[in-house]
Order: sequence, then structure tokens, then C-alpha cells
Amino acid sequence: MLATNPGAKGRAPARILVAEDDSDLRPMIALALTEAGFEVVEAADGAILLDYLAGSLEEDGTLDKFDVIVSDIQMPGFTALDVLAGAQRFVTRTPVLIVTAVSDPEVHARVRQLGAAGVMTKPVDVDELCLEVCRLLTRSMPGLNAT
Repeated sequence: MLATNPGAKGRAPARILVAEDDSDLRPMIALALTEAGFEVVEAADGAILLDYLAGSLEEDGTLDKFDVIVSDIQMPGFTALDVLAGAQRFVTRTPVLIVTAVSDPEVHARVRQLGAAGVMTKPVDVDELCLEVCRLLTRSMPGLNAT
């Protein structure tokens, strides 16, 4: 595995929420992130993603239970676009990485406009995904250096 959790020594591993309805891809992403040293929570659809977000939102716009969210764009219940649009005012400090089969630049621009920190197009290289999660963590946690 190319990426490792950039958390400080002795610090608990970063918690990553992975929302993906593809029952083959979700565990593959979760395993890669776990092997890279992250703690991973999985959501199988948009409704579960929304439940996790609602249960962990702090007043300052952070999610006390999650350091990064990795989400598929098209899922049953709610799409990532629905969740981003609804949470845009509240989830201000937790980076969101969107994974999508759609390579349309307009869709990618819309996702970023709604507040996503990054967009990756499927098929996803899990090593690249882990590196992107590390980049997002080091950007959102000043003072940490990627390893």
C-alpha cells in the first residue's frame, strides 16, 4: 500500500466514512484504507450516509466521528449531490471526496461547487484513493506531515 495514515504518533487513526452502494467496491475501498492505517466506517447507500452525518455533526461544522468522507455520487436513497447540497452550510471543515463513474467535467464542477474537496473517476485505483485521502487529511489537519 502506497499511502499511510498521516496522523501524529500516538494519535488515534483517522476515521474515514466510505459511502458506496456497490457491494464489491465498498469493501475493497474499506480494506485498502484499513490497510493504510485508517479506521473505516461503511455506508451502503445515501440514506445511511445521511444518518451517519446527522449523528456526528458539531456546531463548528466538523463531524466529530469522521475526518474524511469518501462517497459514490449515485446511490439509492440520496445521491452524494443531494447530501452535499443539503449539508453544504453545515459540513464546512470535513473534506469530502466524491467517487463517480461519470467523467463529465460539468458534473465534476458541480460536485466541487457543492463543496467536495476532490473528485475521482471510476474505475478507482485504491492506492491513488488512499493517497488522496492522506492529502485531504494533511490539508485539513495543520501540522501533520504525510508519510
